[in-house]
Amino acid sequence: SGPSSARASSPQSLVPPRTARGTRGGQPDENYDRERIFANQVEARVLLTMEDYVGLERLVTEALQDVVYAKHPGEAARLLARLGSGLKESARTKPEDVERSRLTLEEALANPALPGLDRVLPELDLAELALRRSDWKAAEKRIAAAAEAMGPLEGRAALPMHVTWSALSARLMFERNDRAATREALEVMRAGLARALELRAW
Repeated sequence: SGPSSARASSPQSLVPPRTARGTRGGQPDENYDRERIFANQVEARVLLTMEDYVGLERLVTEALQDVVYAKHPGEAARLLARLGSGLKESARTKPEDVERSRLTLEEALANPALPGLDRVLPELDLAELALRRSDWKAAEKRIAAAAEAMGPLEGRAALPMHVTWSALSARLMFERNDRAATREALEVMRAGLARALELRAW
């Protein structure tokens, strides 16, 4: 099967077409915008999982031309963040994507309509980019911003992204050479990571 058949089976293809008046079957459809947004997010997630970063960029570029995202800027930022994450992974083998990833993630975060919890992973992606270039202060800043986006301290450990946050925090502590980690800090980090993994297992 070629690209056309792959496209035909995409989540976006499951959304029935809409008339110029914004109706389907002659009836107004208030869920149409939500369906298109959801289909784009699902397809972006699939492409990211498949490591098809070229396809992901094509999808996001085309999707953001849809007028629905002018009405829902937070959803546009979510889709951009997904692209930024893909470019971060692509940069492992294509160094030219490092800067593109950083700029895309920063653009997504600059959108005030991006919901709080949706800011966590883009911040952590930027933290990982900073760790790759040994920019400890930038990584620390992004990890702190991700923690703030997760909300009150007592509720963070139950969030799925808290494991990623804990892992990057530990990586920063072990890799940085501008500040030695204290034994107490290492014990706190070890206990926190163990707790996050325990909650994740449940």
